[in-house]
Amino acid sequence: MFKFALRFWVPVATLVQLLPSAGYAQQYTVFDPGGSVATYAAALNKDAVVAGYYSDAAGQIHGFVRATNGTITSFDVPDSTSTTVTSINRLEHVAGYYTDSSNVDHGFLRSAGGAITTFDAPGATGTIARAINDLGVIAGDYTDASSTSHGFLRAGSGGFTSFDVPGATSTFGTAINSFGTVAGYYVDSAGVSHGYLRALGGLIVTFDPPGSAGTVVTAINRNHLIVGYYSDSSGDIHGFLRHSNGNITSFDIPGSLFTIAVSDDPHGEIAGTFLDTQVQEHGFYRAPNGSTTSFDPPGSTATVAYGINVDATITGSYQDSAGALHGYLRTIHKGKPDGQE
Repeated sequence: MFKFALRFWVPVATLVQLLPSAGYAQQYTVFDPGGSVATYAAALNKDAVVAGYYSDAAGQIHGFVRATNGTITSFDVPDSTSTTVTSINRLEHVAGYYTDSSNVDHGFLRSAGGAITTFDAPGATGTIARAINDLGVIAGDYTDASSTSHGFLRAGSGGFTSFDVPGATSTFGTAINSFGTVAGYYVDSAGVSHGYLRALGGLIVTFDPPGSAGTVVTAINRNHLIVGYYSDSSGDIHGFLRHSNGNITSFDIPGSLFTIAVSDDPHGEIAGTFLDTQVQEHGFYRAPNGSTTSFDPPGSTATVAYGINVDATITGSYQDSAGALHGYLRTIHKGKPDGQE
């Protein structure tokens, strides 16, 4: 079961299979960078270019980008001991963070051509870049000398804006849309997490789904639809969708022990992960009308979804029967009968 959390290579393992799903033909493409023993497909852009990271046999973490033609480029930030990719935009600019030999985290930006820029928020003792929008603005969070976490925005020009939610002891910036609106979560003095959104001008609005005992925000789209998950007073975990008018819809996959929504596209289509009663993880797709479809790549014993794009293509990782982790793309062909390309 998962824990929910420059060389040029062609994928060493690629599998494409068509399966029926909710009236649509469903195609899986499975891939791994060369030398990977665990592949994490963390994000994808509108063209289904995938960015992520993987572990090699020595336990070293490397970044990768998978092009639409299937070629995979592996990379490491210079002088890093690990490189973790978190996000990719339509220009194939990749954001993430790396760890140095002193075990300190720093942010980085990689251009489509492979040029890498490293950065730290002012006063940071550790910087995590979590999301990048199509204008190259990066959102994330950093820790200061007192181990307090603050949110930040890094402009395309390199300038920084630091921010905190009023009353927060820690602020985390997990997502950003094309308008520069940041969504994330913060922790209050009682140790409880809550959601927030920060408009480009700096106005911050906080929120929680009804009944939440702890809220985590994972994504925001260009229509200001926010998704994430929350725990209730019993410790059960539910997915949620916050609409642009502030209304919040809570949802669960039928028969699930927990539901975690991780990404949404501009149409309000949502991808995520749920745990069934056999303590098995599966991916899910939630349509704008609220209907849900569960899925697993062929041969999966545990599936996690990390991202969805405007075409409802989903990326993530799955575990096989030998315990190895692989990346996948799930593509649906809308309007075509099951089993037909």
